[in-house]
Amino acid sequence: MKWSLLSRAHYGTGELGINALEIFIRVHLILFATQGLGLSTKWAGLILGASTIMDALLDPMIGRLSDLEKQKYNSRFRLLVLGFVLLALSLFGFLFSNQESLTIKYTIFSLSTLTFNCALSFLFVPYVALPIDWTEDRGLRGDLIASRLIGGNLGAFVGLGVPAYFLTQSQTQIESYDQTWATLFIFFVLCSILFSWLLIKRPLQKTQINQPQISLKNILRKPNKIFLNLVLIYLFLNIALTLNSSLAIPYYRTFLKLQENEVQTILLVFLLIFSLSIPVWNYLGNRFGRKESLLVGAGTLSVSQFLIYLLLPEEQFLTALFWASGVGGILVGCAVLLEALLSDFNEYLRLKKQENSLGVYLGVWKMTSKISRGLALALTGFALSWSGFDQVNIIESQDTGLKIAWIFGPGVGVFLLISTAVGFYSGLTERNIARIRGLLRSKTSL
Repeated sequence: MKWSLLSRAHYGTGELGINALEIFIRVHLILFATQGLGLSTKWAGLILGASTIMDALLDPMIGRLSDLEKQKYNSRFRLLVLGFVLLALSLFGFLFSNQESLTIKYTIFSLSTLTFNCALSFLFVPYVALPIDWTEDRGLRGDLIASRLIGGNLGAFVGLGVPAYFLTQSQTQIESYDQTWATLFIFFVLCSILFSWLLIKRPLQKTQINQPQISLKNILRKPNKIFLNLVLIYLFLNIALTLNSSLAIPYYRTFLKLQENEVQTILLVFLLIFSLSIPVWNYLGNRFGRKESLLVGAGTLSVSQFLIYLLLPEEQFLTALFWASGVGGILVGCAVLLEALLSDFNEYLRLKKQENSLGVYLGVWKMTSKISRGLALALTGFALSWSGFDQVNIIESQDTGLKIAWIFGPGVGVFLLISTAVGFYSGLTERNIARIRGLLRSKTSL
């Protein structure tokens, strides 16, 4: 079945609603908890981190369940439905979490956060597996991955634009966040309905059920070196990006002393440039090698974090816009290549006749995402508490902004640098991938 440009773009609609919620969660949830609900910054960070890590332990099991669904029904659709239901429940929890009792607030907020993270796993594993289930064409897979990330960034515009609109209106923060939750929920439902049409139109390839299965126990006991390297790159890269996004608003408010409309403009322009950079990085990866292009992008981003963000002048909106949105948006786009490398890893699984275990590997991948995000959110909570960014009443001092700037700049840069260093040892070079594909063609022709 042929894939038109419209069909490739249609795949990205699945990420629209999901990422609108996820980017709002990443950027605003700790602010919603502290400045909206009045929870402690330290405890809010711990709740976000702990719930994320606890849920991460379920991800490999969800991945295994996804493999079983694919083998038995040639579909992963039921897991997507379950993910949609859990996500809706978590949104209702956040919407009604502002109760009189502080204990009830903490309880509802904790359960909603855990449910939200669990829902993302049921959505992520089958959704990311779809391009691999649909086609063996490496170029088409790359296009579908780029479509997903572009769709995710368009959703992120909504995830940042909706709260930006309500927060700049003359109302309390909790009222603004309540309206944001309701609006994003409606948007999520509409996007889910649109994406479901693509699932009906595109049948999956049949899976050979006689292939050997790889259990989570075996993956952890004797980890695949290629996959382990990708996981470590992802771990440190995601810590850096999550720490960066969760500290962005406090950094712009306290260190650069920008107005609320200027802060929101920087975030939205960043996402626009990030989205536009994705096809460019996809081209560079195909032209010069995905691993090589990823290392150049991540390494340059690391250097910029060390050199730029402590030196930006106060109240200079255009300077911040250029560096944070312009240069930062372009460089962060290199992250698309890491997911493209993950799809290349499936070629290795096919060579070893282990593609029926793809879901388990994706579950471990999602577990890594949540562990890294949980660690970053916990670090964010402690960083804000240490800096003096205390709940509703921010301590207005130069010391507060400077402490946040050190973590937002060089602190994030350290994790990016580690990720880049680990990437040098990746075996997924263009030469090795071409060799694997050559061996697969040879086996197919026999």
